[in-house]
Parts: sequence; structure tokens; C-alpha cells
Amino acid sequence: MRRRTTFDNRHLDAVVSRLRRKIAKSTDLPSPIKVIYGIGYAFTSPGRID
Repeated sequence: MRRRTTFDNRHLDAVVSRLRRKIAKSTDLPSPIKVIYGIGYAFTSPGRID
């Protein structure tokens, strides 16, 4: 199998979609990955200090 060296936007959207689905299924929480229209993605989960 040949590795992809470049990502087009549709491929990245599909990967993020699957990741969001996995997060939601395993945590029962909304996904911390948000879309910033025209820019990209942001991780919006609050930090945790132990």
C-alpha cells in the first residue's frame, strides 16, 4: 500500500469526521474538535490541571 504524502480537503474532512464519531462513541460527550469556517479545525476541550 502506498502512503499518502499530501492530503486534499475532502480526505482531511473524512478523517476528522471519523475521529469525531469515535470520540463521541467512547466518551458520550460532544466532540472537542470544532470547525473554524475558512480556516480549519480547533481543539476546544478545557485543560485539566492535576
